[in-house]
Amino acid sequence: MANIEFKPIAAGFKFLDLIEIESIPDRTKRLLIGNEEILIAVKTARDIGIFTNKRMLLVDTQGIFGSKKEYFSLPYKSIATFDILLSTTNAKIKIITRAGYPIKLNFMKSVKEGAAMAIYNIIANQVLSDW
Repeated sequence: MANIEFKPIAAGFKFLDLIEIESIPDRTKRLLIGNEEILIAVKTARDIGIFTNKRMLLVDTQGIFGSKKEYFSLPYKSIATFDILLSTTNAKIKIITRAGYPIKLNFMKSVKEGAAMAIYNIIANQVLSDW
């Protein structure tokens, strides 16, 4: 029997700024499938959050020199519930997967105003499009 251990996804992701789609590394872009397009992307000091028309892709850069990267892929169809918390200093999007697994995305004030709400709307449109 397999033992599956879950670790918190995005617990340490505090997105600081939007990034241009052109500046996303080719290594990361190669993970996209044929008809998948990037809608918006944000970054921390080392990590990237990419939101496409099919999924959320989180790139966790690890190691002292950042040479190790772990890619978390969450198809929107795997999301059961989601909410957004907006304040004057930051924003948080909380996601619960259909398997009951929580994911938290934090957006610092430095993120361009409205970016967290734009990402929330992408999630809402993709999750609710099948309803």
